[in-house]
Amino acid sequence: MSPTRADGQSDAAARRRRERHRSALVRAIGANPAAELRGQRLTVADRPIEIASPHLSLGIDTITAAVDRGIADALGLRIRHSDHDLHAELRPAATVAGIIFDLLEQLRCESLTPPSMPGVAANLDAAFTSWCERARGEHLLEREAGVLLYTLIHLTRARLMGPRSTYRPDDEVDAITEATRFALSPVIGSALAEMARARTDQRRFAAAARFIADYIADELGGDGENDADTTRLRLLAITADTNPTEDGDAQYGPQGTGVVTVGGLDALDGAGDYHVYRAADDREITGADLYPPSARRRLRGDLDRLLAAQSVSPARLAQRLRALLAEPSPYGWSSAHEDGLLDPARLARLVTDPADRNVFRRPASRPSCDAVVSFLIDTSGSMKRQRFEAVAVLVDSFARALELAGARCEVLGFTTREFSGGEPRRRWEADGEPADPGRLTSTEHIVYSAAETPWRRDRLGLASMLRTDHYRESIDGEAVLWAFRRLLDRPERRRHLVVISDGAPNDAATSRTNRDGFLADHLHAVTSFVERRSDVRLAAIALDHDVGDFYRNWVPLDLSGTLSLATYEAALLAIAGPR
Repeated sequence: MSPTRADGQSDAAARRRRERHRSALVRAIGANPAAELRGQRLTVADRPIEIASPHLSLGIDTITAAVDRGIADALGLRIRHSDHDLHAELRPAATVAGIIFDLLEQLRCESLTPPSMPGVAANLDAAFTSWCERARGEHLLEREAGVLLYTLIHLTRARLMGPRSTYRPDDEVDAITEATRFALSPVIGSALAEMARARTDQRRFAAAARFIADYIADELGGDGENDADTTRLRLLAITADTNPTEDGDAQYGPQGTGVVTVGGLDALDGAGDYHVYRAADDREITGADLYPPSARRRLRGDLDRLLAAQSVSPARLAQRLRALLAEPSPYGWSSAHEDGLLDPARLARLVTDPADRNVFRRPASRPSCDAVVSFLIDTSGSMKRQRFEAVAVLVDSFARALELAGARCEVLGFTTREFSGGEPRRRWEADGEPADPGRLTSTEHIVYSAAETPWRRDRLGLASMLRTDHYRESIDGEAVLWAFRRLLDRPERRRHLVVISDGAPNDAATSRTNRDGFLADHLHAVTSFVERRSDVRLAAIALDHDVGDFYRNWVPLDLSGTLSLATYEAALLAIAGPR
């Protein structure tokens, strides 16, 4: 149950209200009714807007109303004044240069705040001042790359905003940036002046911005392609929000490069050096699209026979789930009480029978399962042993029971598209096999059954779990992040994510070409964030192996035999046990 604040409103409800307010501000300032800021993911007509500006990081614990509005105003100005297609066309292909180019375009849009909106200008200054102070307080400026980016932002913003901004750097900022400013000014001074003259011409502005972006990327140690790993990490140490909070999320830059844009969950960079070599071949697919209808009907018959052989009925399981997940919700009034609020429908009884005092009513409530449970199943090759059938039976039983209990259920799976890397590995080999390439395989995320779809409509998709042709390898961290993001978009008040896994992440191509623990460290970073910084309850059902290194809440299950009532009780503990 979400904690309740002094005003009686739950933290989750307060966050959703704040998020709706942010979206309204973005739409108003951006003059675009299709804009949406949900889960701290900025979209226009469902199209993501990539923003890599550090001063727009949301979810700060000590955020003030002015800072909150300043962030939303800045995002609205980006939508209003930037042609997204033109920006994508002009953006440098190199990763780091592209990040800096995004940042400069954001500052251009903020500089176009009209004089008739002094409140917006004040909010922008508040957000920028807050970030400047936080960057110093969190020791982001102890690295040379941090000071370089910090100085560039100050130089550019001062030149573009001019007297429109009331922000003035203090003595500490001057001391931090002085030497770097002295070195940068002779090189990029002319380009900064050209950007100031071309603020209203995006294409002309971009030519000068690209010069600066390429120069800074080179100063950071590479061009973002041949030395992409080193330069990306040095830059993301500054651009990523290093203080994510419980309502954080993030959107990522082009081609899944691991570039954090808006928000708090820097999960792709969460382990310090996690990144993706090529994301163009990643795929999300439904269970219904995995196999032809004839195969799914046959598999459904097999699954129904397995279900019939186990002893726990969905109706009985639904009763247990309702007891664990249901909470009282308002449901009209109950009448004929001796105290409470006077019931207008029983006023006549005061006249006809003055001795009858049962003329009051009280608010009534009834149990309601305003909850969603998402099962995320490891569909790697190690699950091909007999237990994959038991997992299918277990999950299908819970899907039906949750629907009977009045809750929502989502069943997801994760694997890779090929063994040993596939197309990303082949592309890496063609590129000369650069060191530390990052995730070197294409992922496949499977929606066996969506939360908004009734069990009966998705029953054939669920049956695809019984066929193992798609069981390959596992990239657990990104899969947990994917399932978590899907839950953030759900309206239910209580959200539960249950991972069913038989061990640590394993992908041969990625493990052979990166440091030891590359995938495991990323999974740990993602689960730590979800457990400590969100209201989604994360738990794991472990098959054969201890997963305590990754999940704070986990239960072991032995699925080698027939499923028993004890098996389901243990799974219930994972779904709705104590946090």
